[in-house]
Amino acid sequence: MFSVNNFYDYLRHIYDWPKKPFLIRSFEQHGVCDLSELNEIINPTPVPFRYLGICDLYDQEPVYLDRLTQISQPIPQYKCFNSNDSFKHLSRQDYLFQTTSGVHCPIICHSELNSSDIDTFTNNHFAEVHYWYHGLISRDWFRHWKNFTETKNENSKRFGLYARDSSHERSYRLDLINSLRPISQNVYFKIQPLLKDQIIQSNLDSLLDHWPLADVVFGSDASAKICWDDHNKFDIQIVAETVFDDTNKIHLTEKIFKPMVMFQPFILFANAGCLGYLQNYGFETFGSLWDESYGYINDVNERYAKTIEVIEYINTLPKNEYRDLLERTKPIVAHNRNHFFSDKFESVLLDELHNNFDKAYNIQQEKFHTMPGGTYFWYLDLIFKKTNGHISQRCIDSSREIVNYMKDKHPDVTREIIRKYNHLF
Repeated sequence: MFSVNNFYDYLRHIYDWPKKPFLIRSFEQHGVCDLSELNEIINPTPVPFRYLGICDLYDQEPVYLDRLTQISQPIPQYKCFNSNDSFKHLSRQDYLFQTTSGVHCPIICHSELNSSDIDTFTNNHFAEVHYWYHGLISRDWFRHWKNFTETKNENSKRFGLYARDSSHERSYRLDLINSLRPISQNVYFKIQPLLKDQIIQSNLDSLLDHWPLADVVFGSDASAKICWDDHNKFDIQIVAETVFDDTNKIHLTEKIFKPMVMFQPFILFANAGCLGYLQNYGFETFGSLWDESYGYINDVNERYAKTIEVIEYINTLPKNEYRDLLERTKPIVAHNRNHFFSDKFESVLLDELHNNFDKAYNIQQEKFHTMPGGTYFWYLDLIFKKTNGHISQRCIDSSREIVNYMKDKHPDVTREIIRKYNHLF
C-alpha cells in the first residue's frame, strides 16, 4: 500500500532520469497549484537540462489552465527563457508551455477525463498520463479504518454532508446547503469557520440558523480525515465533490471514498459521468434503489435539480419504507468497502498508471523522431519569429550545448534539428 509520502518517490524510482529521458516534477505540498512550487529531485548529471523532457504531476487537483498560467514573474530555473526580451512576446499560455519544453516532449500526469484543459496540453505536444491519484492515496489516508466495525444508532439522521469550502469550482455548495435548508432537521452538517465567512459574504446568513458551527475546525487536509463517530450519526452521505459545474471534466477525489469506509450509501454531486467512472473501477452504485439518472445529465442545472429530487424522495419516505431501503443498500455498501480495501483495487489502479505511463513514453519517443528538436526548439523558433530574430545569447549557447550532446547519440535527429532550426544557432 502506498503512502502519501512515498508515492512520488516510487514514480521517480521507476521513471525519472536516467531510466527515462524526463524529469518528474511534483507539488510536494498537497493541493498546491502555484507553478513556483513544482519541485524536481535529480542527481547531478552532465545531460543538458533542455535535452530532457519535463514530466509534471498535476494529479492532486483538477487542472485549470487559466490558473496555472497566472504567473507573476519568470520561474528561476528556466534562465534560458527568462530574458524580458524573449518571454514578454509570448502569451501566458505559451509561456507556461515553453517553461516545460525539451528536446524530448513533455508529459502531463493528471486525474481527470474528458478534460478540455488536458486537450490543450496534448494539442501543444504533451503526452498525457491519466491515473486515479486519489484512489491510490486514499487507501493510505483511510487505511486505519479498515478493521473498525459498524455500530447502530436508531436516532441517526437520514443524510450527512461535509463541506468546508465553497471557493472557486466549489461555489455550488452554497446552493446545495441552501437547498437542504427545508430538511435541515434530517441532515447532519456542521459549518466550518471558512464556510461561515463565505456564507456571510454571499448574504446567506439565514443558513447559520439551521446548522451548528463546527466544534472541531479542519484545515485544507479535511478530506483526508474521517471522524469515525460520524458514521452512525447519519445514514446516507451526500458527497459534494470538488467539481460539479464543469461539463468538460470527469474528476473524483478522496471524498467519494469516505462513505464507503464509513459503511454508508451515497448520493453524489459531481460531473456527469462520474458514477460510470466509479463503476469502471469495480464499485457499485445505487441505481437499483433510487434514480441515478442524475449522474449522466450534462446540463448542470438539470443534473443539480435531479440530484436534489433524489434527496427529497428519500426524505419523504415513511419510516418503515426508509428502513427497508437502507437494508437493501447493505450488500452494495459491503461490496464497495471490501473492494476499496482490496488488493484487486490497488492492482487496477497500478495497472492503469503503468500502462498509461508506457503509452506516454512511447508517444514521447515517437515525437523525438517525428518532431526533431521537440518543444524546446519549437518554442525557441516561436520566440525568434515574434521578436524579429532576437533571441538571447544564453538561448543560443543552450541550443549549441544540446546539439553537441546529441550529435554522437542521435546523429540523424541532430542533423534534422540543425537543418530545420539553423537560424537558432
